[in-house]
Amino acid sequence: MASTTMKSVLLGSAAGILATAAAQAADLPVTKAAAVQYVKICTAYGTGFFEIPGTDMCMKIFNTKLAIEFAAAPPKDGYVISQSSKDGRYSATFYGAGAADYIGYTITIRPGFDVRNATEYGTVRGVAQIEMKIAGGPGEGLPINSRVATAPKCYRCYIEWAGFLVGQSGSAFPYLNQGDLIGSTIDSKISIALVQYSWKAAGGWDGSIGFEDPQGHVKYQNYGSREASLTAPVVAGAIPAAGTALGQNFFMPVTTGPTRWWDVVGALNWKQAWGDIALRGALHQISIASTLPNIDNATNPPFCAQTTATGVLGCTMPFGSVVTSTGWAAQAGATFLLPTLGAGDKISFEAAYGNGAADYVGLNQIGIGGVSATWVGGLMYDVHDAIAIPTGDGTFTIEKEKAWSATVQYTHYWNPLLRTNLFYNYASVTPGTVTQNTDWTQGGLGKANQHSFVINGFWNLTKNAEIGLEAIYKKANITLPGNGAAAPTPLPAGVSAGGSNWIFHTSYTKVW
Repeated sequence: MASTTMKSVLLGSAAGILATAAAQAADLPVTKAAAVQYVKICTAYGTGFFEIPGTDMCMKIFNTKLAIEFAAAPPKDGYVISQSSKDGRYSATFYGAGAADYIGYTITIRPGFDVRNATEYGTVRGVAQIEMKIAGGPGEGLPINSRVATAPKCYRCYIEWAGFLVGQSGSAFPYLNQGDLIGSTIDSKISIALVQYSWKAAGGWDGSIGFEDPQGHVKYQNYGSREASLTAPVVAGAIPAAGTALGQNFFMPVTTGPTRWWDVVGALNWKQAWGDIALRGALHQISIASTLPNIDNATNPPFCAQTTATGVLGCTMPFGSVVTSTGWAAQAGATFLLPTLGAGDKISFEAAYGNGAADYVGLNQIGIGGVSATWVGGLMYDVHDAIAIPTGDGTFTIEKEKAWSATVQYTHYWNPLLRTNLFYNYASVTPGTVTQNTDWTQGGLGKANQHSFVINGFWNLTKNAEIGLEAIYKKANITLPGNGAAAPTPLPAGVSAGGSNWIFHTSYTKVW
């Protein structure tokens, strides 16, 4: 009985103690563990920036892009002229319609990073955007049944501070950046090494002046492009000595010469509520150097002596000539906003002229290759800054090509998620007198022009992802270059100098 009573007392005391402790605990303030801030947000530079741990720098994932594109084009007959790397002579190859790829693709990814931090003299900005690409078929203008995967390269890699930009960025010259066209009919804003200073002024004015790597603006000056240098007939008194029986025309292959100064590029813009107006100007270095051709016993003229057991001959002719010149280009553009037709609607105009500066005009090829790889068939026509004209005495002169283009583009928004573009471009090229009077089998070129029409549509699946469909029609008109007083060599039956064709693109693009 006593033990039972004692147990009840002990249990009751324990329960009382626990109840008292619980009551006291309920009166105490409750504290939670402080939240750990893993990423500190930077508000000074806009949305998306965060602080790099352990530094005072802020970073943003910068315009990372993934684009998957497919292309299809009806096949066309074509005639391709190529130079021999052995002796520089020309050969012509006919490609029937059935020999070309009908479909192609391009997969591009551009991850990018924007890093900034404040200094006593303003914000220092560093951008690194890398491009990787794999492509095949007519969408990239590649050789038949070929594929290419490019190693990672800098697409935009530069430092920006106090108005100065140094590194790899977009050229300041283009006005219409053809990012809204899947297969650009004129060259888009290329990536190029530059040093540039930009400024802004009151009233909507801004501009830039800078130096750009001329190699990024070279158009087919290199040996290996068929019109890099014309064949030069041997004449009395020329090297080799008069009367030497060569059995072939003397040929001087050339390559891009030494860089002596960078291109000077200036841009001026005036932006208003109704749109904007832009002016561009550029001075372009043309530098061409002759090189020693690698020719063997079978084709080598007798003025060269054999120097190796392999039969490769070394010539004593005065190779190594360098000729330079200066090309120039100018451009004007304007955009007018059309809100009465739709929110975001606009129409843009652009016109450019170049003398020895074809890249600034936005030209690449006319004919079988065509910009944006629209194979129109016929005779291939590479556009050049200049062509080297050998004089027959071991030196050469430069003959610059003139080119101009005009573009109009209208953008219409059917609703905030659906837009279409109508685009037209006309381009014309006029080579020099010697080039026009050299037969096409020897690298001669006639006058040429082309018409490009584009219609496309883009549907935004989300804010940063869209699907695009596009159709391009091209028509090229090429004058077959003559042969002095003689008639030019005729093209094969059924192949015209010019031609026309369609190409169709579809794309998926994601940006984050």
